[in-house]
Amino acid sequence: MPMIPATRPLSPAKRKYSECSSTDSDSEDSDEDEDKENLSPPLLEAYRLILSLYHAKCTYSGCPAQNPKTRRRHILCSTPSYPRVCGGCSGANFCSSQCQRRAYNSETGHHAVCGRIQDIRRALGMRTSDWIGLFEEPDEDFFLALCDHFGVEQSLGEALLVSARNILR
Repeated sequence: MPMIPATRPLSPAKRKYSECSSTDSDSEDSDEDEDKENLSPPLLEAYRLILSLYHAKCTYSGCPAQNPKTRRRHILCSTPSYPRVCGGCSGANFCSSQCQRRAYNSETGHHAVCGRIQDIRRALGMRTSDWIGLFEEPDEDFFLALCDHFGVEQSLGEALLVSARNILR
């Protein structure tokens, strides 16, 4: 199990789940990195993907704000309701309800990954607020320790990565 260094105070979400991991002052960083690579590369890549979606201004690939020609005309990105977080997976941001609808309904849209992200969250047994905490203070070691503790299957990470291939093209 990867060890999580206790170098800073734990957030409420991490405090709640801190029994899933322990610190070992005698462990070496190289062992931790090796464990991370061997434990669950698909889950680690899935976590990195969810982080990129969560921290994006708008996950919709066709968002006018991402196009330099239409950026100034896309007033929705500057509305006070930004960002809108997906209510299903809580892992993707959108600048407007219009972009959220378009992303979900498009052929290569968010619906392809939304259910897969929810599967990972359910496997961890996390409430939405705790789940979001994993992205507010990203910590790959902590995420992997949670997955190890709760027995999250690597196949969940693989399924998310396969679903996301269309979006990442």
